[in-house]
Amino acid sequence: MQRLRILWCSLLLLVSACGGGGMKPVATIASISGALASTVPTAFELNGSRLLEGEATVRLRAESGTPFHDGTAATFDAPAVVVSPTTVSGVCPPTGVTGIINAFVDVVLVDGSTVTSEAPIALCRGPRFDRIMPQTFAEDAHTPFAVFGSGFGPVGAQVALELVAIAGTPFQDGTKDTLRVPVEIVSTTELRGVMPPLASLGIELTSANDGEERGPLPTIALEVESETVAV
Repeated sequence: MQRLRILWCSLLLLVSACGGGGMKPVATIASISGALASTVPTAFELNGSRLLEGEATVRLRAESGTPFHDGTAATFDAPAVVVSPTTVSGVCPPTGVTGIINAFVDVVLVDGSTVTSEAPIALCRGPRFDRIMPQTFAEDAHTPFAVFGSGFGPVGAQVALELVAIAGTPFQDGTKDTLRVPVEIVSTTELRGVMPPLASLGIELTSANDGEERGPLPTIALEVESETVAV
């Protein structure tokens, strides 16, 4: 009888070892909602699976270079909460990027483990400029103007619009290739300012085909917190 009991115990151990095998399910991060802005906070939601609920840190990781924090960092952290095994919610602070970049997403969970996206699923977008109206400014009078685009912020801030000459140094009596004009961010899509009389800025005027007097045709850049963002 003693021998039979030993064999039976051995059989139970073997069955337990075989039945308890297999790999533990792995947590994943699959997608993120919307684009993350450079100059304003952005609410976001991550979708994944088997995530541990609780406080978390969402870390954006650039594919290359240091595009975050005004071009000084390769990663950017945002506080978040895993509200369910499939959803992470949070608000990303301004990322300080220029142009458009894609980034990998790491989620540091409450237990210290990290879940990483397999692809650069996060889209980070800096300010974009579409047009300036009007495109003709007066020689001897102040001219109100507006710049339209997206990603401007924070709303209500006073910033500097930097005009960059396409060629040469047409500003300040032929000594400068850039000119800064104060503007207000009135919305995330619009800037407003007043162009001083061109003669007072030392701009040499040229005649246009329609007979109007125009200044040099510039490209546009926006300086926000010492960062120049060019078209």
